[in-house]
Amino acid sequence: LPSLDAAIQQANLASATAAAGLARLGRGVAGRHRDNVLLPEASGLVAGGGTTTSVLVRWDEAPAKLRSVRKAPHMFWSIECHDESDTVRREGSQKGRLGGSALGRVVSGSSWLLPVSVHEATVMDLEPSKGYSVRVRLEQWQRGTKLAKSQWVSVDTTTREVDAVPDAPLRPVVHRVQGTVAQVTILRPPCVHDGKYACAEAYVIQQCQGVADASECEWKTILHLACACTHPTTPDTVQQLDKKEAEIQTGTAENFRVRAMNSLGNSPWSEVATLLPPPAAPQARVESVTAQSLGLCWECPEDYGYDVQHYHVYVRRVGAVEGEGVNVAVIPASSSNSAEEGKGGAPNQVVHYHARDLQPHTRYEFQVQAKSEGGPSEQSGAVEAETLPLPPPIPANLCVDEIQPTSLRLAWADGGAEVGVNEATAYEVSWRTFTEAEEAARDRGAQAPSGEASPPSEVGGEWSTAQVRVESMDGGDLSFTIGDLDVDTLYALRVRACNTGGEGQWTPLWTQRTIVKPPLAPMGFECGDATSTSVTLRWVPNEHPHHPVSLHQAVVMPIAEDGAAVGDQEELWVTVAAEERGGVLAKTIEDLVPGQRYSVQLRAVNTFGPGEATEAAIVTMLCDVPTRPSQPVPEPGSVPRTMLLSWSAPYGQPGAEVREHVLEMRKHGSDEWQAVYRGGTETQCLVEDLDHFTMYHFRVRARNVLGWSQWSDESMEASPPASTPEPPFVISCRTTHDTATLRWKSQKSVSAYEVQKLMEARGGEGGSSEVWVTLVDANRVIRDQLANARR
Repeated sequence: LPSLDAAIQQANLASATAAAGLARLGRGVAGRHRDNVLLPEASGLVAGGGTTTSVLVRWDEAPAKLRSVRKAPHMFWSIECHDESDTVRREGSQKGRLGGSALGRVVSGSSWLLPVSVHEATVMDLEPSKGYSVRVRLEQWQRGTKLAKSQWVSVDTTTREVDAVPDAPLRPVVHRVQGTVAQVTILRPPCVHDGKYACAEAYVIQQCQGVADASECEWKTILHLACACTHPTTPDTVQQLDKKEAEIQTGTAENFRVRAMNSLGNSPWSEVATLLPPPAAPQARVESVTAQSLGLCWECPEDYGYDVQHYHVYVRRVGAVEGEGVNVAVIPASSSNSAEEGKGGAPNQVVHYHARDLQPHTRYEFQVQAKSEGGPSEQSGAVEAETLPLPPPIPANLCVDEIQPTSLRLAWADGGAEVGVNEATAYEVSWRTFTEAEEAARDRGAQAPSGEASPPSEVGGEWSTAQVRVESMDGGDLSFTIGDLDVDTLYALRVRACNTGGEGQWTPLWTQRTIVKPPLAPMGFECGDATSTSVTLRWVPNEHPHHPVSLHQAVVMPIAEDGAAVGDQEELWVTVAAEERGGVLAKTIEDLVPGQRYSVQLRAVNTFGPGEATEAAIVTMLCDVPTRPSQPVPEPGSVPRTMLLSWSAPYGQPGAEVREHVLEMRKHGSDEWQAVYRGGTETQCLVEDLDHFTMYHFRVRARNVLGWSQWSDESMEASPPASTPEPPFVISCRTTHDTATLRWKSQKSVSAYEVQKLMEARGGEGGSSEVWVTLVDANRVIRDQLANARR
């Protein structure tokens, strides 16, 4: 059956025809009390068929017209149960609870509601051998409001008596949930025999350690709780006492028994349930790892007098979906072995297990559980291990893509390794000089020396080897630069891939000769034509057939107060495109800081790389007024009528630092600028008292000892709109015969309040309406109070 909320919602959504019918039914009560008796009473109310804790009542069906499709969603039976001795029987003082098809209770009362189609009810959770009065009436509801009702009709009844002592409960169900916690579930037998009730009103659980013989065991009561009887017809659990926890000792047998109690006496004790101690958790460790197998071992754990029968090994791939990828292997305890012959499961013996057919380069988690007659132990701590990958394949497409006088850059491609199976983690690069005799033999078609497994060549020299990790290669670029080589020398090169699973094969030999020498330093280098932000470099190129020049690079480094250049010189070199003027090259360097001292150097570059740099030339920039500050922009999170603006100060000049900023604003459409901030070196300003949602223009400029900078670029921003205020909270209302004084707490950012007065309320068949009138004089008084508060 639907809930009360669903039934009321169904009533609200009833058809227009049903609504018209309900309007006709309530037309006679318009303007009078809603609770006038308009509905027929319940007829044929009788009681029978109850138990020791419940009563059953029945009555005749409601008239057919009230059970029709139009009216049924609004009609309900209201049920109440009171003590027979209760003469007042107020709503809210009823006993028990309603079972079966009850919809629930309404907000304004405490009666239970049943659909109009139901004509019987069961009241549960009552006391045995006690008299009760159950009353029923018909009620009409619409939109959560009770429109009409009938007279109450009552019937007196008595719950059944408990006739006998309870039977002995069945053996309790006990299982271990943790190492020192067990759960006990009580099973009760049927309580009705030949029409007589033997209901249990409470249960006692006792526990003892050691043997299960009651005469030799010291029993201790651990739980004594009352509960209501549900009158089972077959053995059932006591839901109020289901899965009660009990503390137990590690390594000791635990015994539990139960008996039931009622007002007539105690039942016999149930059969004893014994919980044997499981073995201790094994301590597993990894002893061997290959690409497709892992070896585990553990010492036989303490068995507490019950021999370990077998072990369960749980193998799970780390990262697998919950419940997937878990394999369980059963290992007999006889798999243990040791240096001495002994019984399986004896202390200090070691059990070995090899997990096979695993995936290469995959991380696995292992847990071991021992099992004996006492049950399974707790699982061992998780042991994680990763299988080795397969040896990687031979690299492909080996070549030299950069040749220098003293270095060669090798590049190659992956040989088709599978991710997670045999991918490489590092590469070994090997090289040696290649002699003229070897080169001549290769030119004649003879077989060149193989780099596969040949011993070092006495003619060509020893192989040199370097290892490079894959993660150190930028962006997965498989390359390596061999340095410190001799100029104009022939070398033999080879590469192979490596991982934790082993080394792959060497690539075929690749031979390559190094190239020319580096360029010479430029001549006649000088700096001139210095301005506040630029300087011109001039030099004569120093070219030689063996030292060609491809381009020139310059480095400009600011000098600190202590005379040291600031910055990493090697990272600051930039290529300069010079103009030739009568055999002299010139380049103007711009965007320098006024008043700053710089160290300037020049060098030539060719395919070898950069040559020697010139001596540093020191140049000082001229000072000037500050450059323009950046455009002022608002910070996020501004509140209504305010805006927090920030900007970047100009570059500082030694001896001509910025001392002052000025921020101005104007409204959009106006040419009149207004200064809102004039201060020191701060680069933030909070502008207040802005108009709501109005566009403003802002600009800023800076000043040093030489004068003012130009204005920054203007920024145009809208002031944050005012948020909708919360409804006022009326603190007090004081009235006289013709006045009413209201007081409430004013809210921030509220510019006005509106007060309205209810002048008229109208009602009728079409519903009710209200006429509210705004009090203009009151609003004017409130605005004056707000203005005074702001001042």
